[in-house]
Amino acid sequence: LGFEQSVQKTSIQGEISPRTTTLLTGAYRLDVCRQIVNYKKFSCGMFFGAIFDHSKLETSTVTDQGFGTLVKSELTNKSVSYGGEIGIGVKYSFNKHIGLGTEIPLQCKYSVTKEEDKQTITSGTSSTFTQTISSGSIVSTKIFLPTSIFICIMF
Repeated sequence: LGFEQSVQKTSIQGEISPRTTTLLTGAYRLDVCRQIVNYKKFSCGMFFGAIFDHSKLETSTVTDQGFGTLVKSELTNKSVSYGGEIGIGVKYSFNKHIGLGTEIPLQCKYSVTKEEDKQTITSGTSSTFTQTISSGSIVSTKIFLPTSIFICIMF
C-alpha cells in the first residue's frame, strides 16, 4: 500500500498566476504467502496476488492575453493499472524480531491511460470558449521483474 500526493507551483514571467501541477498516485497489493523452506536463520517462500495502481496528473496555467482576454490551459493525465503477480522471497533473521528480506515478483499489468489537453478562453466578463486540443487513450500490458530489499520487524 502506498500513496503520494504533491502540488507544485511554478511562477512564470508574464503569467497572472503560477502554473499549478498536482500529482496523486496510489498503489495497492494483496498477496497470499506460503513458506517453503526454513533452515536455521534462513527462510524461503512463494507468493501470488493482485496489484492495482492509479495515478492522476493535472497541470494548469492562466495567461493574460491583454484587453481582458484570459486563456486557461489544462492538461490532465489519468492512468489505471491492474493485474497479478507471482514470486519468491528469501529472508535472513538476525534474531526473533528483526530480519532482512528480498523478494522477486513477476508482475503482469494491464494499463489504461487517458490524456486530455484543454483550453478555456474568457474574453471580457461574459463570453467563454472551451476547446479540447487533444484527447487520447493508451492501453498497454506490462511484464516486469522488480526486486526489493526490506527490513522485517516481527512481533
